[in-house]
Amino acid sequence: MSLATVRGTARRTTRRRASRGNHKVRNNRATRRLDSGVTEQRPIFCTLTEADMKDRARAWQKLWASGLIRRERIPGGIRLWTEPGGAGALQQLIELERECCAWIDYDVVDGSSVILTADEEGEAVLAGMFAPGP
Repeated sequence: MSLATVRGTARRTTRRRASRGNHKVRNNRATRRLDSGVTEQRPIFCTLTEADMKDRARAWQKLWASGLIRRERIPGGIRLWTEPGGAGALQQLIELERECCAWIDYDVVDGSSVILTADEEGEAVLAGMFAPGP
């Protein structure tokens, strides 16, 4: 319950949450839609500097070169998962990505798998990201 003030008089209001059914909500975007009833497009941008972006790309390429990571396209984005030994590196990189790319929804399924999704245009951008390099 929250307390709302109307014309100087306080009254209690109850905000009902939308039913989520029997399924597990797997990302922030779905939760935000249920909570607010309105979706807003998040701008697609990264807050890293050019030098930081190069460092981050090298970190991802190092993980790809290890042969411990796999990538799969899924509806709305991509799924990344690792073999044993690569989970820690994947989790560290995902935590760093959360800080600079807030337009992506990150759902860590277990210690070795993460689902990354985005709205509309973001999905196409995401499809080209986090891929093994040449």
